[in-house]
Amino acid sequence: MFNKILTYSFFLICLSVNPPLVTAHTGEPHASEPKEQTTQKPNGLRLQKTGETFEIVVAMASKKTPNTTIYLSDPDSNRPISEAEIILSLNSTTIKAEKTDKKGIYQAEIPLDSQQLLTLDIQKEELKEKFTFENISMPPSPYSFWSWIFKLGTVLLVLGGVGFVARKEIISRLKALFSVSVFLFFTMPHAIGHGDQDHSSEKEDSKKHAPHDEDKDQHVIAASSGGIIVPKELQFHLGIVTEKASEKPIKGTIRLVGTVISDPAGYARLQATQTARVINHPDYPLPLPGQAVKAGQVILAVAPTLTTVESTDQKNALYKAESEITQRRKEVGRLEKLGQFAAKKDLENAQSELERALKQKDEITNGTFKPELLRSPIDGFISDLHVRPGEIVTSDKTIAEVVDPNKLLVEALVFDPDIANQINGGYIFSPLKPLKTINVKILGISPKVDREDQAIHIQLKPDTIDSDIKLDMTVEVVGELKETKPTLVIPQKAIAEDAVGTWIFVHTNPETFEPRKIRIRRQLADMVEIEEGLLPGERVVIEGAYLLSQAK
Repeated sequence: MFNKILTYSFFLICLSVNPPLVTAHTGEPHASEPKEQTTQKPNGLRLQKTGETFEIVVAMASKKTPNTTIYLSDPDSNRPISEAEIILSLNSTTIKAEKTDKKGIYQAEIPLDSQQLLTLDIQKEELKEKFTFENISMPPSPYSFWSWIFKLGTVLLVLGGVGFVARKEIISRLKALFSVSVFLFFTMPHAIGHGDQDHSSEKEDSKKHAPHDEDKDQHVIAASSGGIIVPKELQFHLGIVTEKASEKPIKGTIRLVGTVISDPAGYARLQATQTARVINHPDYPLPLPGQAVKAGQVILAVAPTLTTVESTDQKNALYKAESEITQRRKEVGRLEKLGQFAAKKDLENAQSELERALKQKDEITNGTFKPELLRSPIDGFISDLHVRPGEIVTSDKTIAEVVDPNKLLVEALVFDPDIANQINGGYIFSPLKPLKTINVKILGISPKVDREDQAIHIQLKPDTIDSDIKLDMTVEVVGELKETKPTLVIPQKAIAEDAVGTWIFVHTNPETFEPRKIRIRRQLADMVEIEEGLLPGERVVIEGAYLLSQAK
């Protein structure tokens, strides 16, 4: 029985020494965005408000240290605003805030009493705005004189009751219990409710605080049910920038499948003029795919192949040409010896016949018995070699292909004639690198439907060609239509992705960011179109989203 009395007594003593001090939750209501937010703490007060021109956070210290810090920023971009003039009016007291060495941070010292009316007049060049905070009251100190008296009286009352029912043999236990109670009374920290503040320990500093170091919480990111709380000074330090989401006239798009093809001026096929055999000529070895070539450069050599009859006919024609050459030379020599006794016209005719016979012999020799040299018609690279030494090729056989990698086109397929007529350009990207896009412009639309695939072929020309785009590669084509419609878009850098989904961060209050899960309809170069999760006019974090995602 006595042990139970001791247990209950110890519990009552601890409860009396550290009674739960509860204050009202001053966080914002989560159903709608408040225009004004007030946060009270044992060592200060934070007033927040977003206006049409400025956004402010007023951090007021305790009554003992009337130090006030004002954080001024742009409501749309959240960037700090410097070189502004701030006049604080507290009842009949008017004070001008002093500028600090940090952008967007100002300092003033004003005396605080209960139930005050604070007015701030802010002017930055031609921009002016007035903020009013009513019924300002500093939180009461948890360490008041009557609180100490109440605790001490409770301890003595409990110990007196226990001593009345206890026996003399346990006086030593009561003394020990009393010692523990006194120790707890002077050492245990007092708890206090807060409005979405950090749970780290806080110590009052009797010295004057610096404008940017009035509170430890100014350097701590905290998560709450209303979002992620980031003190204004930390926002400035991290460079968190926002932007108002707005609907912009964006051209409609359609996704198509495209293939990289060669420009007619940047592609060549090498073929023999007659049936021939591929030879490995010592002066012109076979090229390798990927080898660079110049226009007019010999690629390879082929030797014409003849049947027995064709070879005999060509040899007879050659013998006949050689015999005719011999006769014509004799005739020219005879006429030259006659000199002035020979007719000049006869000499000229004999010389012409000799030249004709010589050319005929060269044609028979070079066209029938000498190798044929195939030359590249363009500058480029050997993309394919389709033959091997000793292989017989016909005149319709492609021996090699030369491609200029700087002259490529994209061919897309469209199955709806109405949509084909609406396409007015767009961009392409490789499935391997979806974030790297290349703009394309339309060259032409085929006036007919292809017989094989029953599609309308559209040819597009990329603005730039790099090593990521190869011939015959399949690419994604996003065709832009001529018609435009208002679309809600935000910068792509505002997106944060994790295993759960795609997120953005909406600036709901001066020091609060709400993580918002969204659904993306499509990507538009460096922008994304939002299908669900965001409304026009909401402020989205476009710089610093990654840091907030880590805190989330």
